[in-house]
Amino acid sequence: PDAAVFEHVAVEASGGHAIFAAPLFVSYRCVFFTPRASDGNLEEHGQTLSIQFRAGSSHVSMEQHCGLIDEAGNRFLAVEHVSAVPVTATECTVTSESPIPPFRIDGRVAAGGAWQVLCCQPMPTLEEICSQGRGAVRCFLPHAVAVLELQAPQDTPQDEQGGPSLDDAPRALARAKLEAEISSFLVGTPARLKQWPSKDKQQYVATLWLALQFFL
Repeated sequence: PDAAVFEHVAVEASGGHAIFAAPLFVSYRCVFFTPRASDGNLEEHGQTLSIQFRAGSSHVSMEQHCGLIDEAGNRFLAVEHVSAVPVTATECTVTSESPIPPFRIDGRVAAGGAWQVLCCQPMPTLEEICSQGRGAVRCFLPHAVAVLELQAPQDTPQDEQGGPSLDDAPRALARAKLEAEISSFLVGTPARLKQWPSKDKQQYVATLWLALQFFL
């Protein structure tokens, strides 16, 4: 989705900044790619489908509407789910009494706004077709999950282009986080241990921190 739809929260962290970007959508829809000539029995057909969106570990309560949309000269069934409040759904499960055709999941950030493609489900496999199709599909929405961007610490080794090394940046971020947890036992720049912790958890963190010194 376009960056303009993201809600940004900046959090200052040890050695850099963490930015959480979560796209929030007011409605989602499943577009089923089986051409339909008319809107007859739409509601009845929609009742044979069970579509559930999840946000984290819980289901998202939404109001369901069935309709037809025109694309590429064809009319397709579209099942829209409208949320009372903006929500970030991370996965969708579709079950049906009849074989499920290929479908697409779209999201909309505002009522009446443009739809953005979040996920496309491919054609059923040959095995599924030979066994009379698939009756259930679970798909993740990679373009709708929260995005975490981290600014590497200043002492992160650089690559040939002068930017943070992709190999070393994760370790540098981990070291910065560990240093924040045992800061009272560190001194100087670069940091070094002035005293070995006495508690088991602090010793564990200090051991991880020391191990990282051999990689950076």
